[in-house]
Amino acid sequence: MKKDYNKLVLTKEGVLMAKKIISNEVRELLLWQGFFAVAFGITAVFWPHLTTTVLLYIIGAYLLVSGVLHIGSGVSTMNDRQNWWLLTTVLGAAELGFGVWMLRHPTEVFSTFITLVGFVLIIRGLIELVSMVFNGSGDVGHDKVSVFSGFLAIVAGILVLYQTNSASVAFVWIVGVYAIVVGAVQLALAKRLSE
Repeated sequence: MKKDYNKLVLTKEGVLMAKKIISNEVRELLLWQGFFAVAFGITAVFWPHLTTTVLLYIIGAYLLVSGVLHIGSGVSTMNDRQNWWLLTTVLGAAELGFGVWMLRHPTEVFSTFITLVGFVLIIRGLIELVSMVFNGSGDVGHDKVSVFSGFLAIVAGILVLYQTNSASVAFVWIVGVYAIVVGAVQLALAKRLSE
């Protein structure tokens, strides 16, 4: 017998079930993003002398996956949170666009790539901070992690923008360390949501 979802949500059981469904979606999103971020970060830190083309493909693939996940998260939470879905969808579209551009033009000038990555990091950090201010979760621990992650993205983006004149190992390490830290934070949040 199929239950009417609207009637289910109006009951206490329905509200708890809806919160659990949303929590599971967020946990799954954090797990995938965290996994890909850590995998990319480890690759970047331990193999910093990758050719520009290989590095572009790795980061482009990461941005594609992250963009699709952000768009999916934004669309699936369209009715659940005030403007959060719009910010998440915009971030996903930006990541997806940059990812497609990198995969289609792998031989473009490396400094352009570094500039784009720097701006994506800064935009990501600003979106995380703005969304936390307007749509805080109410969980102090989660909000602190969101603020930390947002500031870390902005700082990493600014540091990356100062590396545009050289395709140096420093750029790869900055982006790699950022990805490892953010991925670890996302995996920790996913674990916390499963408890």
